Amino acid sequence: DITYAEQGVLGISGRDELGKAEFVRTLFDQMVQIGAKIYIMDDVMGNLEYTKENQQTELYSREVADLEEILEELHKRMEERYKKVVQSGMSFVKDEIPYVFLIQNNDVFVKMQEDNKLLELYKELLGKYSGLKFMILYTNLDNAKIAFTAPKALQMLQDKKQFLIFEDISGIKLTDVTAVQKKNYSKSLENDEAYFIQENQVKKLKLIREM
Repeated sequence: DITYAEQGVLGISGRDELGKAEFVRTLFDQMVQIGAKIYIMDDVMGNLEYTKENQQTELYSREVADLEEILEELHKRMEERYKKVVQSGMSFVKDEIPYVFLIQNNDVFVKMQEDNKLLELYKELLGKYSGLKFMILYTNLDNAKIAFTAPKALQMLQDKKQFLIFEDISGIKLTDVTAVQKKNYSKSLENDEAYFIQENQVKKLKLIREM
């Protein structure tokens, strides 16, 4: 299980033919079932368009220009929640509705790099307001090494190192895996399998489809 409402930020990458796109759809359905409030930044192809009309989707957009509206709204909600925690303690949070931001459009990294206000909002969401049942899910990360010159938000993702990657371990480029881990997981992935990488730990996961 990935308790996404408590993980802060998770990057999803890899091949759709191994089940990445289906996993994202399943995860969205699970978030709907628990009543999460969901914000969507889709790509220009509309790969997450199926989320648009769902009653739990608070805002859906394919325009990266709408990132400011989404971040400001989420920051406002988490600021309100943070003030209640200060007054009532963390036990207050367990009964709160999760807020989730699904990002399919990787242009957000450049957008935040170009606008310091957006980057500061983003940093507070994942820093000061962490642990308040809020999560950002990057649903379409490139399986490519993150360079030192990459946008700050992308570097933060690398520093956090929480990824779900639908790719054979020998083909993972997004983050580092050790020679021992490569040896232990040398078998090729089957459909609906992925690697969950959290800090220095690697686990192979199997997506269970509901009948």
